[in-house]
Amino acid sequence: MVRFQSPQDKRIEIALARLIRCQLTLHDLEADVGALVRIRQQLPVARFLDEIVEAGRRNAGQNLLMVDVSTRPSAEAPCSADISRAAEPGVPVSDATIGSLVTNIAETIGSPPDGEVGGEAVMKDAAPAAPTPKDAGQPMYRLLVPNATADVAYSYQLDLSREPLAAYRIHAISGLEEIGLTFDPETHRLHGTPCVEPGQALQKELEVVLARRDNPAVRVASRLSLFINPHPRTLWKKIEPDALLEHRKEHRCSLCEAGPPMVLAASVRGRSHENSGAFREDDFHVGRTADGSWTVVAVSDGAGSAKLSRLGSRIATETAVASLLDALGNCRAELDAAVAEVVQDEDALARVARLEKSGEAMLLEPVGRAAFAASKAIQTKAGELGVEEKALAATLMFAAIRRIGDDMLVASYWIGDGAAALFDPASGAFHLLGEADSGEFSGQTRFLLSQEFPVDSAWVAIGKRFRFRCVPVSAVLLLMTDGVSDPKFGTDNALRDPARWRAFWEDDLAAQLPLSTPEAELGAKLEDYLQFWSQGEHDDRTLALVRWA
Repeated sequence: MVRFQSPQDKRIEIALARLIRCQLTLHDLEADVGALVRIRQQLPVARFLDEIVEAGRRNAGQNLLMVDVSTRPSAEAPCSADISRAAEPGVPVSDATIGSLVTNIAETIGSPPDGEVGGEAVMKDAAPAAPTPKDAGQPMYRLLVPNATADVAYSYQLDLSREPLAAYRIHAISGLEEIGLTFDPETHRLHGTPCVEPGQALQKELEVVLARRDNPAVRVASRLSLFINPHPRTLWKKIEPDALLEHRKEHRCSLCEAGPPMVLAASVRGRSHENSGAFREDDFHVGRTADGSWTVVAVSDGAGSAKLSRLGSRIATETAVASLLDALGNCRAELDAAVAEVVQDEDALARVARLEKSGEAMLLEPVGRAAFAASKAIQTKAGELGVEEKALAATLMFAAIRRIGDDMLVASYWIGDGAAALFDPASGAFHLLGEADSGEFSGQTRFLLSQEFPVDSAWVAIGKRFRFRCVPVSAVLLLMTDGVSDPKFGTDNALRDPARWRAFWEDDLAAQLPLSTPEAELGAKLEDYLQFWSQGEHDDRTLALVRWA
């Protein structure tokens, strides 16, 4: 329920309701009382009012406006000369003049039926007018301060150095506690964390007592106008997708396997999809060979423009993991023999070099065939559904990981945006497992489509996206979609910066996901972490990590 601070505030609210009704009527729209109230509370409308205040400040050339209410009763209508003079910058405006201007606007628009604006209860509950100074000759001052945002720290030092307020200091401000703010009379600083109803804006008129500096016993009543914007995150809605849509997907999912190695992965629907009632388009999949020697992890981000990308990402991850696990199982004897020969080398550097050389030779083909199989599966499904291949477009990054003594072998493939990397928390060593496919414009990237495997040069294209690394077993494998990499890194250059990866590991992952947490709770904790707030970044988020140490 809206409660007016004064009769003038009531008139303003009525005028606003009439203005809203008039604008809707021009577009052949009708609104009942409840709709008018909800429209009045929308952020764009609140911002419109805020712009009026800011425009007034700019024209007045100051952030303090003196309103003299002692020379005329508020009910007295001003003459046309008063209204004309009020339009001049810097000229004080009386409450009566403002009230008349509002009334004139309202009469021009036309009055709605009695009781429609806010309902009868609103009018009956209206608060009485703010008290005027006891001394009839004393002026009332309205102090204007910068807007605040709910749940965001606010701090502003009020400046009373300009005339005619230079002779006063602020003695007290009432009503701050209920909105989460406090006032320090020594420094004249207004500070705290504003709180309002979620998703609601609030125009707060606070009673202020001014005391003369030369005689503190002489006090004047004043007001302070503070507008509190709702926090952007409270404006997002959570809408369920149409119940008739096929290929449904859970909004959140996670997995935590102790291993070794430990595999932790989670995927959550982004706020943009919550707000539009769409499905999560990201996906991930994890698998291990029968003997447990190899672990394969895949992550995919469905194209936002593809109507069945949620299905494409699932097919891509599941097919890539299954294909690679099958290939690794079939060549197990060959791989074991090659590894056994290499690890006998006592020179650590030489051993790593030989492992990388032999690993590239042995794993390029199974990794490449896994990527191709995932693309082929998407084409096949598109044919079954009678849609174009691009309707299931999705990115794909996957990696096979195996431990050899104190070393870890990692073979990977990456197409699209997001990030795939190896980071060693012990040494800070870092390897980016490819390059993000960033388009000319934001949101553009490449997808796992048939065109990425040209008939005459498929292996050349695969080779450019294939990586093989031999790193200390203390390293961590990290795969993430752009819903995580964009807000946490922002640019391709930042993705190449080891310092940014260390900060991401220490400040985000290690802080939010301590290994002391019971295994059963880690998946849920990662889901919660992926709900972090980042202005302008509201895509689906998926993150997978693998580690031994």
